[in-house]
Amino acid sequence: MIAEDITTFASLVAQVEDAGPGVMGVLRPLGMGPAQYAKMLAEWRARMERNPALQAAFDGALAAARRGELRVPLTRRASAGPAATAPAQQAASFQRAPVAGPGSPTSTVLTLEQHASMTAEIAARPDLAMATIGRYGLTPQAKRAADDHYRAAMAADGEVKVAWERAYRTHGEWLVKAGWTA
Repeated sequence: MIAEDITTFASLVAQVEDAGPGVMGVLRPLGMGPAQYAKMLAEWRARMERNPALQAAFDGALAAARRGELRVPLTRRASAGPAATAPAQQAASFQRAPVAGPGSPTSTVLTLEQHASMTAEIAARPDLAMATIGRYGLTPQAKRAADDHYRAAMAADGEVKVAWERAYRTHGEWLVKAGWTA
């Protein structure tokens, strides 16, 4: 599922709402059509009906996304790009990093796994660093903010450091197997 956590799902819903008749401009790059989106909506609604805390988290994230305070980069899970299907993205989710971006200081966020994956991709192909940063929806300034956030989080919490290093290593190994090194 493209929206694997409530924040990503809320961001997707807000982007679809903003797109109006141009909704396919949001869905098509994700490999989705209206039927897949409707199915995902139904699945999330069912989950939220069973879990009021999840519903409350969604409501808060959707409100932030509608105000332009939250924008999660959306990626197609089954694309040819290395970040789309890497095993590192199946690791447990940790807190997201608010990073500076267009429109708001918290307009783009990366999960721990996304940050570790992006870092591994840049290490594997430094010649593609700017393109990689852009694919993750970041500016160089926003990347530095995310780097600072995860550096501090890893220094403060050993479990975060272990999880980040595991995600980095797993994604790096996947990149090598996929032939995605310079």
